[in-house]
Amino acid sequence: MQPPAIEPSPPNWAPLERQLKPPQNGEFMWMYRDAGLDHYKHIETRRYLRLDGEGRCFVPTEVGWKEVSFEDEWKRVSGRS
Repeated sequence: MQPPAIEPSPPNWAPLERQLKPPQNGEFMWMYRDAGLDHYKHIETRRYLRLDGEGRCFVPTEVGWKEVSFEDEWKRVSGRS
């Protein structure tokens, strides 16, 4: 994959807030926006959660972005089962 072409923009918390409520959404930092996805980093695991404007979750693959289950990806990113 190409390195991110970071889109200058203010932090966008709306997609994360659609999926997670306090205190869970407070476990993330908004990092940047790239390819129409907001990238949030978990403060403990340092893993990324990537959401589109509707709150759908995506992971990078060799051929681009693939939509995945938010619940499964949240568990991976947060380190919870």
